Amino acid sequence: MRLPPSRIVTPDVDELMAHLLSIGWAVEYNQLSAGRFSVALDGVASARVQMMRHRHTRSFVGSGFVPPDAYTFGLMVGGQGPMLINHQPVDRDTLTARHPHEGIGFKLPVSADFLTIAADAGRIDQLADALFGQRMSQLLRRGQVLPSTNSRVIAIAQEFLPGERDERALSAGAGGTPGQHPHFDQLIIDALMLAIGRPEPVRGWSSRRRIVRRAEDLIYSSADPPTTVSELCESLGVPLRTLEDAFQHCLDVRPKTYMTVMRLNRVRKLLARPGDDTSVTNAATAMGFFHLGRFAEQYAKLFGERPSETLARARR
Repeated sequence: MRLPPSRIVTPDVDELMAHLLSIGWAVEYNQLSAGRFSVALDGVASARVQMMRHRHTRSFVGSGFVPPDAYTFGLMVGGQGPMLINHQPVDRDTLTARHPHEGIGFKLPVSADFLTIAADAGRIDQLADALFGQRMSQLLRRGQVLPSTNSRVIAIAQEFLPGERDERALSAGAGGTPGQHPHFDQLIIDALMLAIGRPEPVRGWSSRRRIVRRAEDLIYSSADPPTTVSELCESLGVPLRTLEDAFQHCLDVRPKTYMTVMRLNRVRKLLARPGDDTSVTNAATAMGFFHLGRFAEQYAKLFGERPSETLARARR
């Protein structure tokens, strides 16, 4: 499952199908609505994740198979009306999830704009088990169109897909190709898992206080603190809703907010007591901040000064 960053714009549906077949998608399109077809297809991939954004004109029906060895997710970005996957509507408040190499039928509306993301099945099952207390295959027993909040997934796609990068200038430290970003796989997979509507909290794993204390040790004392909520869930062995429930009752704050603030505090300590080779960039990346523009905004909002000002003051 390898796809170099690419952008295809074509009026030829056969060219589109041939390209998709070359990257693991055995699908066939049949045009429904009248008029000239066109498609823009942006793609990017890493070892565990293949992501594509499709922008079509004309309504189509089709069928085929999703890639093997991966769960495949589809979600709407825009367009006129929902897309139908195996006769079920998928709109902006849902996503569809498919088992590896599952047969699929679809109907695309006129002016469709959607993302498909194929992600390593083993990693998805592992993370779903950590977040929800059940593997993705078990979660899909609820149905294969799931309630979701997709804005974060779409935002990450806009940072990495080549067509999106061509259309706007990236801020320093933002985006890049998957090979340039050390956590591309995890960013995409985390966003997908956190987008899915979650089951109710599983209580009785441990006392809320014990969960929070263990989380605090990992976040504040670890040499390599977790940078995402899913990593924290995996390390603690509790589902996401249980973690959120514990933080809400013990600290009145969401785990993600707490993690970010504590990592920013650790960066500030590094900048306030610098070594000869300390820089804002290496202090931020040491604590898991790789989007440097966003990091600087968060730092300034929390501490009332830019990270460079903290470092400069410490070196006077």
